[in-house]
Amino acid sequence: MLKNTTSDHDQFKHIVAIHVQEALRPDEWRRLRALAIDRRRYADKSAEANPTADASELLNEAISEDSIAVAEVLAAWPSGRADVVGAIAGQPVYYLNGRGVYLWGLEPNEARTLMFWISHPAYPPGW
Repeated sequence: MLKNTTSDHDQFKHIVAIHVQEALRPDEWRRLRALAIDRRRYADKSAEANPTADASELLNEAISEDSIAVAEVLAAWPSGRADVVGAIAGQPVYYLNGRGVYLWGLEPNEARTLMFWISHPAYPPGW
C-alpha cells in the first residue's frame, strides 16, 4: 500500500478549493455547512464545529486520510452522482454530488484515500 504524500495532499487541497470557488453553488455550500452544527451527526463527538468557516479555513482543518478505498466509496453511491473535478498522479479527484464529499486515492482499490467533507465535523448526508 502506498502512502499519500504531502504533495498529494497539497494538490488535493488546491483542486477542492478551485471546485468550491468556481463550480459549487453557494446555496449548496450553505446547506452542507448547516449540517456541521448537528452534533448527533458528528464522527467525533468531542469535535467543535465552525459553521461560518470559509473553504480555505475548512480545508486547513478537515482533509483526512481514510482507510477506505475510492472504489468502495463510489460503489456505495448511485451511478452518475460522482463528478471528476481534477486529477492527481493520473487518478481522478471525485466530488459526490449532494453529499459534499471529495475523494482521491493513488491506488483506487487500496484503502488509502484523501477525503474532505463540507459538512465537517458532521457526517455527510446519507453517510
